[in-house]
Amino acid sequence: MVNNKKIKKVMVMILLVMLMCFNSNSVVFSMNAESTNNDVDDITEPQQAIDTEIMIKENERMIKQNDKEVEEYLKSLKESNDFSIMSTIPTVNVGQNRTFYYANIGNSGQNSWGVGIANGDYSITNRRARSSASAVGIGSGQSWGLVGLRFNVSGSSNRTAYIRMAGSYRGSLLGSFTGYSNAQINLHVYDLSASSELDSRSILNITSSDGIARNPNNSYNRSSLVSLQPGRQYLAYLRIDGAVQEYGAGISNLNFRDSIRFTDYSSIRIDWQ
Repeated sequence: MVNNKKIKKVMVMILLVMLMCFNSNSVVFSMNAESTNNDVDDITEPQQAIDTEIMIKENERMIKQNDKEVEEYLKSLKESNDFSIMSTIPTVNVGQNRTFYYANIGNSGQNSWGVGIANGDYSITNRRARSSASAVGIGSGQSWGLVGLRFNVSGSSNRTAYIRMAGSYRGSLLGSFTGYSNAQINLHVYDLSASSELDSRSILNITSSDGIARNPNNSYNRSSLVSLQPGRQYLAYLRIDGAVQEYGAGISNLNFRDSIRFTDYSSIRIDWQ
């Protein structure tokens, strides 16, 4: 039986050879066009804009794929009756401010295509979510990780509260001239009982597609004002998404997944209003 990995490698080599031939033909065409037409820039500039637009749309598609995987995870949480899990869920009384310094939920996922790799992971113990991806030649990779707190609300009436999350992030990303690298970090408050998101706050959305490395490194302290209802269960969580694409002879990558590069939170506070 033919090894699928060998077939994949052969197909990738064929694509790279075709790309090299295409690039060499493009150079010849450009040289000829320059000698006969003074408006070459008017032709090539719109094409560059179209390529960038295609990459942005593909990045949006990749993030939506991550969204579907996260939705499946949240659905599984709602349907779970595992006592070992249920016993770790704290109850917050309406009007009683609480601060939590731990996590009790977490998950991750990844997908890749062509000459691309990706890895996402999380640590409940360290309240940490991580993402990495890279692509060489022709390929893409995407990954995500989330970590947070699942809690119950008890009391006699609905009331608004600030859900405050504090933490930090550090990472690196590089998109080549023929590629694209994007990292996004968001904070979410989710009504698990009603399967609906109450609020989402962007902490970081950074892109590299010009061959220049970016090294984001910062702390955050953000809050969401939401209405909480007694008898329901909620999630407050941190999520990171990473995605890279490559359509040429370059290398695009991102790294929020080693001992010093990741995103985490130090605390989650519930302040009633």
